Amino acid sequence: MSIEQIIEQFGVSLYLWKPTMSVADDAGAVRTYDRVTELGKCFIQPNGQSQDVFEGRMNSRTAATIYISGNRDAIEIDDELYEVGVTGGVTDRWRVVGRTNPAEIGRGAGFARHLNLTVIDAVQVSPSITLGLI
Repeated sequence: MSIEQIIEQFGVSLYLWKPTMSVADDAGAVRTYDRVTELGKCFIQPNGQSQDVFEGRMNSRTAATIYISGNRDAIEIDDELYEVGVTGGVTDRWRVVGRTNPAEIGRGAGFARHLNLTVIDAVQVSPSITLGLI
């Protein structure tokens, strides 16, 4: 099964959100996100979980590789991808930590033209399932 077929069969709809930075009244940085566009079907492949300790408790974040058909130059590091559920609410948020297009690797030699897709490295933002205090 090709990556394109996997995206078509198992993909979910993702929306691209871009960050906007501003300065708060107390001179602190404020980051907000604005919806830019729908990316269509994308396949999310979870990589695993980190087991970081944050402020004395376990803080679990899932890393993932996200496959998107075509070359998506608009996606940049620090953008967020939102998955919208059947009821219209956001179910998962992913922050982009890396982006590549395999078709661009070895472009001069003509390799990998059949791999015209965008591969995103991302981490889950505000997981819906977190470990609580005991």
